[in-house]
Amino acid sequence: MKIDFTKPEYRLLLDLLEMAEWVMNAHSAWEEGETRHYAALIQKIHAHAEEMGCGDIIEYSKELGGYFATGAYEEQGNHRQFIEAFEEDLFWDELSYKLAVRDLAQQEGEEALEKMEFVERATKLTEFLSWYEEEFSDNDLANVRVVRERSNTVN
Repeated sequence: MKIDFTKPEYRLLLDLLEMAEWVMNAHSAWEEGETRHYAALIQKIHAHAEEMGCGDIIEYSKELGGYFATGAYEEQGNHRQFIEAFEEDLFWDELSYKLAVRDLAQQEGEEALEKMEFVERATKLTEFLSWYEEEFSDNDLANVRVVRERSNTVN
């Protein structure tokens, strides 16, 4: 198969690759070997950056033996807006979900929760989720507190 990209399409493809790399590597969730096939494909695509007019955002490193996004592109490229919006939404969704699951388990008990029908469990969980989503939407983190006291080692 052969795919022809225009220069603007290639530039968009680089943005997509940056987003994909961020998902794979930003939080080091994967072992290097698990992503090597993706890294090889990214290198293959990055190798055409110069000829596609993107040599200012993708550079070859002799030291590292590969192509890499420049620091400026990583930090300020068009892809950043999508990554930042995704991470912001993910933070609030995960925080609401984990607190809702915790509260539901505390209210119902682990054993009762495991025996509960799916629809009932989902309905109750949704009530907790809605409460947290509204709270965070209205107040951000202003009302969030960790109950346990800090040790003296925290300044």
